Amino acid sequence: MNKSFHRRLTTNFIVTIVLFLCLNLLISYFIFKDYYVSEIKENLTHQAYLAADIISSTYIEDDDNYLQQISNKIARDTGLRVTVIDAADGNVMADSGFDSHIMEPHKSRPEIFKALKGESGTDIRFSDTAGQYLLYAAIPFKTDTFSGVLRLAKPLKEIQNVLLKIMLLLLLTIVLTGIAAFIISSAIARRLALPLAEITESVEDIARGNFSRRITAQFKDHEFEGLSAAVNNMAEYIEDYLHLTTEVKSQLEALLENTVNGILMVDLSGRIKYVNPVAKELLFADKDPLGRKHADVINNYELIEIIDRLRNKADLIKTKIKLYCLGEKIIDVNALMISTAKGKQNDSILVVLNDITGITHLEQVRKDFVANVTHELKTPLASISGFAETMLSGKVDDKEEFREFSQIIYNETQRLTALINDLFELSRIENAVEQVSRQEVDIGAVIEDTVKLILKKPEAADHRIHFVRPSQPVVILTEHNSIVQIMINLLDNAVKFSDPKEDIRIVLEEKPEEIIVSVIDKGEGIPEKEQGRVFERFYRVDQARSRKTGGTGLGLSIVKHLAERLGGRAGVESKPGEGSRFYFSIPRQS
Repeated sequence: MNKSFHRRLTTNFIVTIVLFLCLNLLISYFIFKDYYVSEIKENLTHQAYLAADIISSTYIEDDDNYLQQISNKIARDTGLRVTVIDAADGNVMADSGFDSHIMEPHKSRPEIFKALKGESGTDIRFSDTAGQYLLYAAIPFKTDTFSGVLRLAKPLKEIQNVLLKIMLLLLLTIVLTGIAAFIISSAIARRLALPLAEITESVEDIARGNFSRRITAQFKDHEFEGLSAAVNNMAEYIEDYLHLTTEVKSQLEALLENTVNGILMVDLSGRIKYVNPVAKELLFADKDPLGRKHADVINNYELIEIIDRLRNKADLIKTKIKLYCLGEKIIDVNALMISTAKGKQNDSILVVLNDITGITHLEQVRKDFVANVTHELKTPLASISGFAETMLSGKVDDKEEFREFSQIIYNETQRLTALINDLFELSRIENAVEQVSRQEVDIGAVIEDTVKLILKKPEAADHRIHFVRPSQPVVILTEHNSIVQIMINLLDNAVKFSDPKEDIRIVLEEKPEEIIVSVIDKGEGIPEKEQGRVFERFYRVDQARSRKTGGTGLGLSIVKHLAERLGGRAGVESKPGEGSRFYFSIPRQS
């Protein structure tokens, strides 16, 4: 046993000596390489200064070929490539190896850039012009009338040849040393090398992530046999544990990264430990908040205060906050203390964020809808009930008065009928499951027919509606009845809110992807803050005037839903006092 250990120890010493020798030789090579390249750079810089002195002292101002001639002469004397660059614009004025007139400006070259700042510059890179790697040295120089940069270039291949010889010499030394070490230790290491190589290779393979690797060789030495069994057991345990951990980690990451909720974790010192994409979008202007103080990066004061309360040992906090920086988004917040390690006390704060803006908005829309429908039904029903009660009481003796009351009841009934019909139509459009029945429709003809229909109505008799039909038919595949319904609602709206003295215009625009129809009036206009809501059901900008003009308050909502059903859109542009432009688009079908 002692003798075997001695042999192993002797082998280790030999291997260690050879390794250190190799390391020293490599270090020596790189030190020499750096020194040799530095000397060449310094020598090249000195040569550049000498060449610049020659140019400065002999420069002929009006001789355009002088710089090229002197560059060629210096190149012949030194065996280097010589380039002269104008400091003003970086253009190449002369080059000993290539035509300067076709060379691009050199102002951005690293060595030229440094020389233009008044310093000497060097660089090693591949030259597209020369098609090889070059070592460059550039220095600034001046004459009485000219400022420029002189650059010398030496092929890197010459330097590499010298370094290659040095490397070969060092390699030869290593080879000879290795042969000597091998001769000395081979007899001793033979028995030891094979099991060690098998175990080492397996361990290295496991370290690289191949946890399915096992040591299968049978060893005579008890030490190696026990070591191989231990390595195999370790690999098996790591493989099982890693598979389980990876699976759980992947599932957790997928859950956190793809959940619709924002997840934020903060430690007790206030530093952010984790944040998922949704929380980043909601809370952080800085998209890299990890490791930073929550108060420095969270854009909502209320949430900062919630986290601080939990840091001071508060219980579970459930509340709602508003994110004004995102257009008053309403966020449901659940925050509590948690422990991130088994057996430890609470050491982190978990915040779960749920964007309930849409739900809150839908709830408000529902409440508004119920209130509006109730109000719209209540007014005519009250009139019908009141006048009917008066008539039933027998107090109406005059036939003209009786006729007037009957007319009022009839009008209110018609109003209720129109409201119910519009509600039914809107519900039908929203819940429609059938396909749009498309056919070829001449939009210009439809608009003209709709204008004639509207002008027959008593309330539109005094209005002027102008539409210039295109010389060529504008035919697209769409649903005829839907277009008619949209135009009727838009024109009704324009008539109600326009002075009869002002013209109503209809504009038909043809675009490559769609057709846009606009109805333009000179009415009172709509304030900017109200424009986003005019397509809501029962929404009226001026409640008092809307009651006088009649209507159910559903026309524009029907327009919006019909346009979207046809694949288009509806919108409004308006300025108070200048009128409004309501428009809808119809996509061209291929």
